Amino acid sequence: MATPLKYMRQEFKKLKWALYAVIFVFVALIFVQWGMGTDSARKRGDYVAFVEDERITFNDFRRAYENQREMLRQFYKDRFSEDLLKGMEEMVLNNLVDEKIMKMQAGKAGLAVSKEELKNEILKVPAFKKEDGTFIGFETYRNILAANQYTPKKFEEDLKDDILKNRYRKLLTESIFISDDDILEEYKKRNLTITVDYIFYPYSNMENFVKIDENELKNYYEKIKDQFYEQEKRKISYLLIDYMKIKQNLRATDDEIKNYYDNNLNEFERKEEVRARHILIKTEGRGEEKAKELADQIYERAIKGEDFEKLAKEFSEDPGSKDKGGDLGYFERGKMVPEFEEVAFSSEIGKISEPFKTNYGFHIVQVQDKREGGIKPLEEVRAEITAKILQEKAEIEGLNKAKSIYKRILEENPKKPEDFQKYTETEPTCTFNTANYFGLNDFVQGLGRAPELNNAVFALKKGSISPPIKTSRGYVIAYREDIKEKGIPPLQDVKEKVEKKLKEEKAKKLAEEKINLIKDKDIEEIAKILNVSVSRDQTIRYLSPIPNLGNKKSLHNKLFNYSIGQQTEPLEGQNGWAVFKIKNKVEFNKDDFEAKKEEIRNSLRQNLSIQYIDVLKEKVKKERAIQINPNFLKKTS
Repeated sequence: MATPLKYMRQEFKKLKWALYAVIFVFVALIFVQWGMGTDSARKRGDYVAFVEDERITFNDFRRAYENQREMLRQFYKDRFSEDLLKGMEEMVLNNLVDEKIMKMQAGKAGLAVSKEELKNEILKVPAFKKEDGTFIGFETYRNILAANQYTPKKFEEDLKDDILKNRYRKLLTESIFISDDDILEEYKKRNLTITVDYIFYPYSNMENFVKIDENELKNYYEKIKDQFYEQEKRKISYLLIDYMKIKQNLRATDDEIKNYYDNNLNEFERKEEVRARHILIKTEGRGEEKAKELADQIYERAIKGEDFEKLAKEFSEDPGSKDKGGDLGYFERGKMVPEFEEVAFSSEIGKISEPFKTNYGFHIVQVQDKREGGIKPLEEVRAEITAKILQEKAEIEGLNKAKSIYKRILEENPKKPEDFQKYTETEPTCTFNTANYFGLNDFVQGLGRAPELNNAVFALKKGSISPPIKTSRGYVIAYREDIKEKGIPPLQDVKEKVEKKLKEEKAKKLAEEKINLIKDKDIEEIAKILNVSVSRDQTIRYLSPIPNLGNKKSLHNKLFNYSIGQQTEPLEGQNGWAVFKIKNKVEFNKDDFEAKKEEIRNSLRQNLSIQYIDVLKEKVKKERAIQINPNFLKKTS
């Protein structure tokens, strides 16, 4: 039998590929299978879900749901409302399924909990110990559990499961190898910053100077033509019964609008919203004490009357709002981290908060406006309702018109694309169109994305006609004209794309030659020669994106090797070249790195183990039978 550590390393080899490919969709990936299993609990319907043979009972669900509800109530206090519980049933059930999966994986890894270990864990709970540390006695123990709707057996089973899950997480974390290079890179990302003036010279500035002749284009295409390989494509003519044309003759009455509003009030619910500005001072690169000190200084200036917007533009380190004076726009509850949300929703309009900490750093917040929650009045949503009613009517009328035209087509049996033109003469909402060659997953000319139409057309034989197919623009009746086989197209078919690609390559080379000719000049003079502006006092964090240049690792490594006062050689980014003048720099501190090395290693292990666990859960959900009680689904839908 493999040891737990060996087992985990084997599992990592299987899962590593999936870490970058899995899309984290939780409940949607649960495979619901009905009618399986023959045990009595399944037959009686006495379950919420089964993960293979592991049962989730109604009591399990109720207890987890109430615990989650109580946590929300404690957090929001007097601001708690039942609206916060929307969608919580799905989340709670998914968490319970995940817990069962973790328990099963722990068993598969060879982990177990002994009676002695379970006993010691029970004695860690203060409620179960006397003052001298001894057990309170079984009768008292049972009474305490009963008051919390637990039996000793159920409590101990759940406690045992928790121990197993925690051991499995620990085993998983300890199995992850983090190299010293990984730690060094993470340390640099957290701590190294550089302040620069810089110029950016895009490749595209040289495109007007590029000349291409036919022979050069042909030779270039021969070298790269494999890049233009195409899948099979179709060409169609089609009739479109256009919703927009139908709507021109439709109306929504006042009664229809009022009835829709009264019957769908939940659609028009507006949650409480706040509009706020903030200033963020990050702790990374300066430490918590210095960050708090700077935040306090900015706060003092703000409450003394300095313009908050200007202070945000000068000091804030939130790239998403800095240039907007810290303006975050309107946001509802649940959109920000809890600490930020608490301050924003509890502050008065115009008031400036004292600095407070979140995972991002220290924030100063100024609330600009508030919108109360509630149901939007009818007049506010009248246009929205009118559009929905007209769309519904247009879809019904469009289908009827499409069926009528399709019936005529079957009776008259047109043979050529142009024969379809006549059907537009008797139906003004119908237009005749042609869509040039498109692939199975491509947009359709004139219609955009229409997957049902694509699938239908690719199933048609040449010269065949489809029945009416619903698209976002209206119902379509398609005539399949031609097919283009998969393969490498001739140059004339992709000439524009090939020319563009060659032009970009030549412009890139010309830009490199031009900037290297003047690289020894001062940055101000280089900016004048190239006719570009100098971006000043830009603080760049190691491996964070640089405007226009991206986060190319080779650029960052070269840039951070320069010292204060130096000007860099031309450095290549994602879209062009740049020259930097170093104004300030947080240098690499070897002693600090050595002191934080193990902390960073553990942090990376924890983060990676969480990702692995998520991938593992999704893998298990795909491979194992998970059965949801259909009666439970009906109750929660």
